[in-house]
Amino acid sequence: MAKETPSLSRFILILFTLLRRFSACLKQLLFTVNIIHASDEQKAQVSLAEINGGYLPRMNSVFRHLEQGLSRNPSGWAVICLHQQADHLSDVLQPPRCHKCLTSGNLADSDVSAPIDCLAITYEQLDGTAQKLAAGLLSANARPGSSTLLMLIPNGVEYALLTWCCVLLKITYVCVDPDIVSVSGYRGLRDIMRSVRPSIVVTAGLTQAAVLDIAIDDLNLAPPIRVSLGGKPSKGWRSFRDMIIRGASHGSEIDTSKLREAGAHDDLNRINSIIFTSGTSGIPKGCPLRVASMCQILESQSWLVNESNSARALQAAHNSRGIAAFQTLQTWRAGGAVVMLSKSCDIQEMTQALRNHAPTFIAVSPSMASAIREEMTMDPFIADSVKTVQVGGEAVTIGAMEECSALFPSAKVCVNHGMTEGGGSFYWPFFDTPLDQISRFGELCPIGAVAPGSAVRIWSTSVQRVAQRGEVGELHIRGGSLLRQYMGGRSPGSFRDDDCGHWLVTGDTAMIDREGLVFILGRSKDMIVGTAGIIVPVAIETVIQKYLGGAQAAVLSIQHPTRGQVPVAIIKEYARRTGPEIMSHVTTILGQTYLLAGVVSLKQLGLTDFPRNGSGKVSKPDLEAALQKRFGSNVPKVA
Repeated sequence: MAKETPSLSRFILILFTLLRRFSACLKQLLFTVNIIHASDEQKAQVSLAEINGGYLPRMNSVFRHLEQGLSRNPSGWAVICLHQQADHLSDVLQPPRCHKCLTSGNLADSDVSAPIDCLAITYEQLDGTAQKLAAGLLSANARPGSSTLLMLIPNGVEYALLTWCCVLLKITYVCVDPDIVSVSGYRGLRDIMRSVRPSIVVTAGLTQAAVLDIAIDDLNLAPPIRVSLGGKPSKGWRSFRDMIIRGASHGSEIDTSKLREAGAHDDLNRINSIIFTSGTSGIPKGCPLRVASMCQILESQSWLVNESNSARALQAAHNSRGIAAFQTLQTWRAGGAVVMLSKSCDIQEMTQALRNHAPTFIAVSPSMASAIREEMTMDPFIADSVKTVQVGGEAVTIGAMEECSALFPSAKVCVNHGMTEGGGSFYWPFFDTPLDQISRFGELCPIGAVAPGSAVRIWSTSVQRVAQRGEVGELHIRGGSLLRQYMGGRSPGSFRDDDCGHWLVTGDTAMIDREGLVFILGRSKDMIVGTAGIIVPVAIETVIQKYLGGAQAAVLSIQHPTRGQVPVAIIKEYARRTGPEIMSHVTTILGQTYLLAGVVSLKQLGLTDFPRNGSGKVSKPDLEAALQKRFGSNVPKVA
């Protein structure tokens, strides 16, 4: 039989099959190459010291965060002021306090106790009284969404009521330490008034009121609403108590449901609050934090202050400090009580609060923890009420973590990084990890891992690129919690824009390890630049503290004729060691690059303790002044 001639359709089918097989082989080959290339790229990305924490959902109103605490714990304590009398403002609180509450420290309808002989108010009272205060301010022509309130007042219930009121009314609020008048004089306050231009001012004393009056006239500001905490205010000023009474009077009533509804819907770009930096590196800079920034901080930091540890959150810092402003709102979001002291970061007051008032949360710096330990040694007790200890403000060593763990035996200890410029960029992943198993850089603990909503990188200033993991460089942070710029456009070099977005140049020297943990080695300005290389002060401080059995140390620098900048150690006490022994031990551990110029005790400087700033950190400028005054350039044991 004759062979059948293939049809055209059959030929096309065979050709199509061959082409499909060829395409599959080519695809497999190309896919393998892509995998190899993607793997190389992924490895390159992992080796870079840049991490994006991912997406973080957030609310559009700070008041919505506060409402969570209010709805969760309406009859629970919101504010406890250890230095204010139990009957303070009792005649204007809404709803009024019962007699039993004033005499026994308990609510009639609650089994939750409050300290006796000090002021404590509930969430219902905080919210209700703040609404009356809001009505009083509105009747005095305060403008929701556009007014700015400046307060120069101590920690206390008035600060709490004003803060809640401002959040409710969507009024920008600014907290300033009243001591600014005595510390920096009229000029410091005038500079703040010029930049803020407040439409409402609140102060505690006649002196501050007089200085504010002068500044208002000198700057030709529009006359603000003036409120004084005192019972007999100066001419032109209204008392805080009368402002609440005015809001409760007939004709001043407001629709609270509409007020709360308006507070729950805010403009994310509105400035919620302005916080000024401490000014340790120069003139204080104003940090305007948007509603979006504060909402992200509250969401991102929900792991830190929460329902389990916020029953009595000790707020040691003054309300003008960023850590206090953030902690107040974090505690209220969790439905806990903000426990306030009269003096900012006063070690004796903090120790007494630990002894007598059972705080459940506390934030300390390593130097504050050491000072508390010394105070507790004089009259020992067990601070077992504390459930969480936040350590930060300075470089944190494993020794500092161990000290806090010993001081607060029932607490979980964590490191947390915060800035006046914003926060919530890191989280602590080691709550359930034994201290001796936490990763470290020498003796330093990490500040944690990068949190959702933030991106972090280490920038090599020498080659102007992102550093590799394990390399030391400049810490840059990007995220919605950070300010966009300082007030008046100051310090433009603190910000950098590129294809990735808007970065804050923090001024910290840091490192990211292979596991993605971030370590801060200290402030870049504190790094000591010698002819032999860069010296990290905290490395010396931790070595000395361990060598002296925990005695605190601080490292400064002086100029050496041949070695450039050289380190000088300031120690609390010699602890049976000598200066040469300490110097020899440092070089044995760290090498000759870290050779000290000398060792000086506080006693030699005429000091009894390390000077501290308002956040409890060691004030190195004050130490430098004391060193210069006592020795000039002739530091003992110069090498």
